[in-house]
Amino acid sequence: MAWAGSTPAGPAAVIAQQAHASTGDPRGDFTADGFVGVDGSGAPRVVAAATRVEGVVEPTSFVVDPPGRVVVVLDTGPGTGLAQGVVYGADGAVSRNYDVDLPWGDGAAVVTLGRGASAADARTGPVRIPDGHAGDPIAGAASAFVSCGPDCITPTVHRLDWTGVLPLGTGAARDEGVVSQEWMKAFYPPMREPYSGAFSLWFADGTTPDGRRVTVGDWAVERDPSHTVAVLTGPAGHVTTVGGGAVDQGAALPVHVRLPDAQGWVVAAKGGTIRGRSGTGPWSAPATDAALLPDATAQVEVVRGQGGPAVVELPQTSGLPQPSPAASPTLASPGATAAPSATG
Repeated sequence: MAWAGSTPAGPAAVIAQQAHASTGDPRGDFTADGFVGVDGSGAPRVVAAATRVEGVVEPTSFVVDPPGRVVVVLDTGPGTGLAQGVVYGADGAVSRNYDVDLPWGDGAAVVTLGRGASAADARTGPVRIPDGHAGDPIAGAASAFVSCGPDCITPTVHRLDWTGVLPLGTGAARDEGVVSQEWMKAFYPPMREPYSGAFSLWFADGTTPDGRRVTVGDWAVERDPSHTVAVLTGPAGHVTTVGGGAVDQGAALPVHVRLPDAQGWVVAAKGGTIRGRSGTGPWSAPATDAALLPDATAQVEVVRGQGGPAVVELPQTSGLPQPSPAASPTLASPGATAAPSATG
């Protein structure tokens, strides 16, 4: 018995056994762990099993109860932390905030996950501790999933099902392979550790008023809704990335990203006709699928399919709040008075 204790969900334990792999198995000598929790009636059950092999990252935490609300984290040394989800930065990059101030005792910590958190999204791992309370994963060190057996929900891909390059303007669409590689090359390096996810199959692509190339796509991390990321590249190669917030796939205007330096709004609704205006001014010329609208744009009209026009009020804020996604646009009637013009 490597560890046993009481939790809010019931008793839990870790049963460890030394083992030797059969001939031809590269693991050699290893430790086999059995994680024991409770079922829905409170009776003991084996949640999952893992093996500890030098150089291989294996789970060191497990859920106790079927809802996956109570987690046991084994103490694997200084800096062991638990992250209950991901955080989206203003630059579109994703990170995990590891809590190292866990209620340690007798070689483990028992944690009740916060409201809305899921063991399927939680990770444990060694972390760098800059201030003694929180930290990023150590460079080159992987985090481990929380063992939850059948209690974990298989991640569902939530990215937009659009495909192709949507030109922002009247020019021809650039090569999709080139656009995709540029977007990925600029966007992916800020990631602080690996994530399971699905990257964009579509890209809104054009040129900003000050001459920078702008490309917007979306990506879905694990079970989260997809988030948009805009990549701006200047003539000298300087790259800026901007997070646009969560995508509401059922909205009339699923994509709306405000660019920095008053360079405007990238809006997209594939299959739709798009116009924008500021205040009570005239509507802009219609665009198909996507458009780059002036920074002062307050309303966007979208016509998709056989339905009538939907007028969407753009959120009059800039940047990406933390930790919540960017504010969602609201629908207004076509004849409604526009909200005040946006300012940089």
